[in-house]
Amino acid sequence: MASYSAQYDELWASPHNLDARRRLPKPSLEAQSKEPEAKLVPLSRVWALPKLNNWLGREPWSLFDIAVTGFIMGQHVLCLAAPFTFTWPAFWLFAVLFFAIGCLGIDVSFHRQLTHRSFSSPKLVEYLLAFLGTLGGEMDPIDWVRHHRYHHRNCDSPLDPHSTYEGFFWAHCGWLMHSKVRAGVAGAGRAHRRPWIVSDLVADPFYRLLHYTYPLLSTLQYVALYWLGGWPALIWGGAVRQVLMWHVTWLVNSACHIWGSRPYATPDLSTNCGWLALPTFGESWHNNHHAFPGSARHGLEWWQVDIAWWAIRALQALGLAWDIRLPTEAQKRAKLAAPANGTANEAEADGADGFTDGAVVGGAQVKHEAGAPAAAGASAKEE
Repeated sequence: MASYSAQYDELWASPHNLDARRRLPKPSLEAQSKEPEAKLVPLSRVWALPKLNNWLGREPWSLFDIAVTGFIMGQHVLCLAAPFTFTWPAFWLFAVLFFAIGCLGIDVSFHRQLTHRSFSSPKLVEYLLAFLGTLGGEMDPIDWVRHHRYHHRNCDSPLDPHSTYEGFFWAHCGWLMHSKVRAGVAGAGRAHRRPWIVSDLVADPFYRLLHYTYPLLSTLQYVALYWLGGWPALIWGGAVRQVLMWHVTWLVNSACHIWGSRPYATPDLSTNCGWLALPTFGESWHNNHHAFPGSARHGLEWWQVDIAWWAIRALQALGLAWDIRLPTEAQKRAKLAAPANGTANEAEADGADGFTDGAVVGGAQVKHEAGAPAAAGASAKEE
């Protein structure tokens, strides 16, 4: 098996012929550790060797990259005003929006429902949750789902938009500032022109509307916050909430592929980071998620805090969620015993792989919670 660095050199030797649909074998940790300039990330098993120059010396920055980087830095600068604009109403506004947009919008909607189709709901509920996620400053639903499905398709390889083999900063947020690389590894061209991996969303006029109006909605929310409560509302409900949400999401991409435990034998670098469970609303049980990507529940053990899962259960109790997909106990035991040899869980990487197929999670049939009938071909049997 080849190292990440060897795979990268082969792929990017001809960037114009890069095929983002291609499924790569997982890079070899051992081979990567033997790369001459690779460095072990402290307290981890990841040997990073950045192949990309994200700052000085890179090719000229595009206007898009300058705008994205400026927006990210500008939001951090605005947070410096937080101590001087604190009020209790502004704080509670921050708390409510952090939960509504971060948990319900990003985690429940963008991730668990739209990307992995782990449960179904009435269209009005689906659209409301997706609209909340669009206010999160983390792309519109089509682009967010597109990048995340590519991440699962070639996780931790050179075709992963945010591989940790490029180092912590790249996986955390550096990839967002390099549109040329993102276009290459996550589908060249705009999402609506190459929609195969998000064809389900592109076919829906509502998601196309959010795609085209995303910059406008991102701007209008700050106007609304200022109108609602002046600078305290804009700083706390806008910038502070935004920056905290960013870093919480980014830590799942970075820390949860570097540090933590690996109870399930997946061929990628995913880990469980219990210390991040509360701020990520349960998203940091990331090794669990990569073992069973289509599961609506990420905290698979009773003691693993998963607030997004509790939100889905609340929707179910109200009759607003059904076809909720979970791994059976037998499937969990089998995955625990599976060899982490780079071939297990390969079914996670394409079509019937846990992000679109209603019957499959990580290559295994799953049970469905009570509600509407299970998808055709799916097993409703609990083991």
